[in-house]
Amino acid sequence: TKVDNLDRFPFPREGVSMNFFYESALVRVKDNVGFTKMSFQYEGYQTYFGRHTARPKILFGFADETLPITEQFSLGGQNSFFGLLEDNARGRQLFVASLEYRYQPPLRIFFDTYLKARYDFGSIWTVAEAIKLSDLRHGIGLSLALDTPIGPVEFSVGRSFFFRKELLQHPLSLGPFVFYFSIGSPL
Repeated sequence: TKVDNLDRFPFPREGVSMNFFYESALVRVKDNVGFTKMSFQYEGYQTYFGRHTARPKILFGFADETLPITEQFSLGGQNSFFGLLEDNARGRQLFVASLEYRYQPPLRIFFDTYLKARYDFGSIWTVAEAIKLSDLRHGIGLSLALDTPIGPVEFSVGRSFFFRKELLQHPLSLGPFVFYFSIGSPL
């Protein structure tokens, strides 16, 4: 099920996008085992004063233990989680929440230009019993995006971090800076 009333694509200014899917492979084919997988994603866009857009996003994913690795959820990348490489981690349980701020400056770099900042937090787990709030990672990143005739072009930099209670002197663990570049719309 997909609900989409975004006013434009790419770089919407107003609207909501929701996507829910339930997937099941109950019929066993030769040596394969059946599995069940479901996901829910919500994104909302609201623009203020014509140039400032806020986008909250939340994503849940759940699957049973028979889900093969090729069907597992992945975490990481420019559009998924800042500070992690594309498909950095895979698992059967997924939770990600993010808040993005986008600004369209009055000057253009040949095309409509956008500056974005996003904060992500969440994690991915292989089994439901392993889910702990202390496992939640955080990511933060900045992007420069252009709305070109061949699709969006984005340059981004991000960094992940998490808090560790066992290190009283330095409870913040920082990941490396990760640079991203993309052309075209994400799938």
